[in-house]
Amino acid sequence: MSMYSQSLLALKQRIKECDDHRQRRKLRHKRQLYLMQRGCCYCCKERVFADISIRTRKGLIATIEHIECYYVNKNDKIENKVVTCYNCNQHRGTIPLEQFIVLLVAKQWDEIRKLHRIFQKEIRDIYDERLARRQAEADRALVASTENHAV
Repeated sequence: MSMYSQSLLALKQRIKECDDHRQRRKLRHKRQLYLMQRGCCYCCKERVFADISIRTRKGLIATIEHIECYYVNKNDKIENKVVTCYNCNQHRGTIPLEQFIVLLVAKQWDEIRKLHRIFQKEIRDIYDERLARRQAEADRALVASTENHAV
């Protein structure tokens, strides 16, 4: 039995033993995507291990990556996920996936770093805007409740 098969069996065992339904769902998604992609990273096409229980280089462990950034659209469905190796997951950051793959194939590392900083700032701005909106809503609700009590 190959180490890849062993890692897939280890992942299956972790799914069975998992008590937390959210974590179990994530592990099931990982297994489904791993099988659909035939054990290869979506970005670099390297063969990856399904579970971390197989001791190997960290870069070859399968990780879940969102196609569209989760912070932007809050889409956590399996259709918005792919399996990537740890290295591609870390290098991508918040760069759109298809754009990252084009740069990865061309080995344009400086461009990847530059885009990573740009998109990270955009994501931070979106997050700050949502936070400010929630704070304003909370302030309005507080003012409305104090006006109702004053009457």
